[in-house]
Amino acid sequence: MKPYHTHVYVCTSSKCGDSEPKRIIKKMRTAIEERNLRDKIWVTKSGCTMQHKCGPVIITIYPEGICYKNVSLDDVDEIVDKHLVNGNIVERLLHYKMGDDIKS
Repeated sequence: MKPYHTHVYVCTSSKCGDSEPKRIIKKMRTAIEERNLRDKIWVTKSGCTMQHKCGPVIITIYPEGICYKNVSLDDVDEIVDKHLVNGNIVERLLHYKMGDDIKS
């Protein structure tokens, strides 16, 4: 597998819900494909990140080390466009940035 510029992890633990994470992954992969970013961004499921109070879904993006909380299906296009395409943090969903203190 070739290296990607960005790797997006979506928590698929049962604590984050049974179906919502799967729908988020599918929508995010579709959005990335539609924007012709498939060769730059990889989306994969992750196990539990032990941040249950921040669910239902946690998304972590590397190499920036950005962690979003309470992500819903409606947030996917904003994360893709604002963060993955334009490099701006979606502040209203920000849980923490690696190296910073956790916000909540």
